[in-house]
Amino acid sequence: MNQHYNKLGWKNIVRTAISSHWTVKLKADCEEKSTLKLLSKRNLNIGQTHNVWDTISSSVKYVRKAVTIVRMLTGTYMLQTLKVKFNQAEIDPTCPICKLEAEDLQHLLTSCPAYRHIRKSHFQQIKEYVVSKIGNSVWPINFNSNMAITELLIDCQRFVERNILPNNKMILRTIEMKSRDYCHLIHMKRMNITNV
Repeated sequence: MNQHYNKLGWKNIVRTAISSHWTVKLKADCEEKSTLKLLSKRNLNIGQTHNVWDTISSSVKYVRKAVTIVRMLTGTYMLQTLKVKFNQAEIDPTCPICKLEAEDLQHLLTSCPAYRHIRKSHFQQIKEYVVSKIGNSVWPINFNSNMAITELLIDCQRFVERNILPNNKMILRTIEMKSRDYCHLIHMKRMNITNV
C-alpha cells in the first residue's frame, strides 16, 4: 500500500472492490434462495445486465415479454404453488385449468394440456434450433426431463455452464428470444383462460 494513486486510479480500485464484494454476496444469496434456482450464476455480476434484458429493444411489446420471463426466472410469477406459500387461506395448489397436478413453472411450461398447441408449434422451433447447434444425439441425453426443458426455456445460460450449449452470443440470444416469445404466449393464454 505504499503506492500513491491518482484520483481516477483510486476510484477504479474502490469500484472494483465494491462490485466484487456485492457480486460474491449476490451469488451466495442466489444459492440460498429457492426462487432463484433457475437463474444462471455464470454472468451474474454487479454492473452487468442479464441476457434477458440484453436481448430486447426498448419497445413496450418486448419489455412486457421480458418482464414475464424475468418473473418466471426470479420465482415471482404468480402460480398456484406460490399462492399457497404466501396465503393463509386454504388455496389448492392444483392447476386451475387442467386440474391434473400442482401448478408450478415446470407444469405450466412443459406439461399442462391447455397449452399443448403452443408447445407443439413454438417449443418445436426452439428444440429444432437447439438440436441444430448441439446435434441430434446430445438433445435426448441432456433434455430428457421437464425440469431440463424448463431450465432451457427460462435461462439457457445454465447449459453453457454445463458445456452443453456453445458459449456463442448469437446462439444464446436466439434461444433467449424464442423462449421469451414462448413463455409470453403461454402467459397470455393463461391470463385469457383464468380471466386475471
